[in-house]
Amino acid sequence: MLESGQRERMQVSTSGAQAAAFFREIARTRTVWWVRDDDGSPTPLSSSGQPAFPYWSSENRARRAAQLWGPPFRAVSMPLDQWRSSALPDLAAADIRVGINWSGQRLTRCARRKPRPSGRGKPERSAERS
Repeated sequence: MLESGQRERMQVSTSGAQAAAFFREIARTRTVWWVRDDDGSPTPLSSSGQPAFPYWSSENRARRAAQLWGPPFRAVSMPLDQWRSSALPDLAAADIRVGINWSGQRLTRCARRKPRPSGRGKPERSAERS
């Protein structure tokens, strides 16, 4: 059985591995993936309790989230340069956190909360392709 501090270190380690994979993969593919339906994208709460807009580094990762969250959701992509110059500043202005490569408990917690589409967090100028 893990002590409390050991669990926290393990969670940080997993988050660090996900972050490393995210940045390595988007640098290679020059593409960022997110999940949406016809009304927009979910903005579930982050671990800090703030709304967050999750992104993934691959289509497969984003598709897993879309399947978990339900049939209306689908994985879509945008070019890395557009994400950096447009989507990230828009989210910062709206005080929405950015989640990267959410998986495991973080992703299933969001599914249980049934994320609601939010036009507020939706990158308006994204180049969508499914």
